[in-house]
Amino acid sequence: MFLLLSKRRPQNRDLLERPFGRFHHLPAELARHGHRVTVLLASYLKEPDACVEREGVTVRSISVRGAGALRYLALAQQLVRSERPDWIGGLSDTWYAVLAAHLARRTGAQLWVDAYDNYASYIPWAWPVHAAWQRAAARADLLTVAGPTLAALLGAKRDPATTLVLPMAADPVGFVPGDTASARGQLGLPAHGALIGYTGGIHPSRDMGTLFDAMTRVQAQRPDARLVLTGRRFAGVDVPADALWLGYLPDADMPALYQALDIVAVMNTPGAFGDYSYPIKLYEAMACGRPVVASRTASTAWVLRDFPDRLVPAGDAGALAEGLLAALELGAVSYGPQPDWGSSGAELEAAMMRIGMVREE
Repeated sequence: MFLLLSKRRPQNRDLLERPFGRFHHLPAELARHGHRVTVLLASYLKEPDACVEREGVTVRSISVRGAGALRYLALAQQLVRSERPDWIGGLSDTWYAVLAAHLARRTGAQLWVDAYDNYASYIPWAWPVHAAWQRAAARADLLTVAGPTLAALLGAKRDPATTLVLPMAADPVGFVPGDTASARGQLGLPAHGALIGYTGGIHPSRDMGTLFDAMTRVQAQRPDARLVLTGRRFAGVDVPADALWLGYLPDADMPALYQALDIVAVMNTPGAFGDYSYPIKLYEAMACGRPVVASRTASTAWVLRDFPDRLVPAGDAGALAEGLLAALELGAVSYGPQPDWGSSGAELEAAMMRIGMVREE
């Protein structure tokens, strides 16, 4: 049996209402392999408790506002006593790995920690929490990470056999090559012209200034080119007047967005965040067969290791413009076999069985 701890809204998406990514698919794959799985979610909003059964996984949510954190801890302890989990896992960020380590240490269960980012980069001054997270990762019976830079950061003193890279992957909800004209019509985008898209937070830390500068250079040679933006727009970013900002698109429209675009630009900067971030948008665009142009960081260089010409130096508007103009000539791109949650789930279960047998249900 597996007891997994997570926040309810990693990456600002509600796992109870919009299950996605490694937070949903890895537990679901364990259930598909015949294991009993409970996921306990902490909601930071004032909302009712909830419990649903989804793809063989029991998902429970508790609001941790006010005294709710104590109820969350009490329920986790109750589940440990009643279910006797073989594995306790901490997903989504620092707190859940720390709590999972605490419960596993007290009960003798095996500890699984999963990391998809360098959480220590989020709030640098909260170093005691980050130190506790790093200790939990170091002590975990199994550490899974989104890419090799995280494996190096968190697993330097670990047995390499107990650190497993499980890459991000596009969810199986329509991220496939599609008809560009139909996708543009669905989203109300221009039927003609070159559309260069960016998805995600429109924030200064994502080097948006470089993208906007590069677009000015691209349009000097390709006047038909337009920039398409989706995601949350933060203060301090002046979006170009001719850009098409679609706001925060529903999940169901994201495959059509990639299918509508001629290029997907993936912006970031090297450093404590960028070198450890493995953008899901990159995997989604590749699954849709769209040309990508990405800022070179240690992480994007790994994701695009077979396509190094799709990388440009971070912060270099001239190089980005050249990369975008070159990509406009590509049309559809085949990236070959891509990671998927089914194969990652099988690797995860095999590693857990190898490290410590799971009791038969």
